[in-house]
This record gives sequence, C-alpha cells and structure tokens, in this order.
Amino acid sequence: MSSSPGLSCHNRMVVDKDCRIEASTCCILCESGTFINRPNGLKKCFPCSSCDPGHGLFPKQECSPTSDTFCEALNGFFCKLVTSSGCTQAEKHSVCKTGQRIKEPETNRRDTVCEDCQEGYFSSEGVTCSLWAKCSETQTKVEERSSVSDVVHPSIHLLPLIRGRVAGAAA
Repeated sequence: MSSSPGLSCHNRMVVDKDCRIEASTCCILCESGTFINRPNGLKKCFPCSSCDPGHGLFPKQECSPTSDTFCEALNGFFCKLVTSSGCTQAEKHSVCKTGQRIKEPETNRRDTVCEDCQEGYFSSEGVTCSLWAKCSETQTKVEERSSVSDVVHPSIHLLPLIRGRVAGAAA
C-alpha cells in the first residue's frame, strides 16, 4: 500500500481507505487485468479490454496498470470504429465484384472502394478494368463483350475435314 496526500490516488492506483483526520488517503495498486490511467478517487480499477480475433481484432499493446489494451484490425479487416483506446470494431474488407475495379485499396482503417468499369472496359476478377479487344472484320464473335468479359473469338481456325480426316494429316 502507498499513501497519497488529499483525496486522490495516482494513476495505476485506487482508494483503499478514504482520507480521515488522522490519516491521508490510502491507495493500492491495480490488480492484474485492470488499469487506471489518471489520478482519481475511485475504489476500483477499470477492467482491461480484450481484442477478440473472432471480431477481427488483435492486441497491438497489452493492458498495463496505467493503460488499457490497444486493439488494431487483423489483416483482411479494417477498423470501423476507432476510439482513443484503439480499434473497438472491425469488419472484413470488401471484395470488388466482376465488372468493377479497385478504386482505392483497403487499409487497416478503410475498406476497399470499388467502382464499376466504364463503357468499353471489363473486369473478370474485380481488380482492374481492361479495354475491350477490337475485332477484325474476318473474326467471328463466339461471345459478346460485357462489363465482366471481353469479346471471345475462336483462338484456332479449324482446318476443313476431308473424307473424315483432318486435311493435311497422313493417311
């Protein structure tokens, strides 16, 4: 135990016995798993916060007698609610859909920002938009282009069949 003049205890301590005429306030240290971060006249220390990995959080700084646990968002998550004691609510990063691109990449404080591909572009993976291919007059379209796929042309020209065999094949 330690004694502190007046009605207040230092940070990391709380009142054990109040001030009386014959003695000043008696203070005790916060127990493990609790903290007090300022001078006070309280009888109990605050419980330390926990950083639940199931909610996308991890402890960047563990709790000490003078400070609460400081949580941050895990990889793949961003902090949705930030307070002076760190991240208190995290959410999984969004994934851009096909037909969209990543306009602004995610960080541990911000979600991914997606935007639709503009006309004439496509995105089959939701990362970047690519310009549609141009078709020559001799190419046959197998599949039309869209915001999620490019135009598809046959990649090989089939040789004509002659008498049940591929032209040019040995007999």
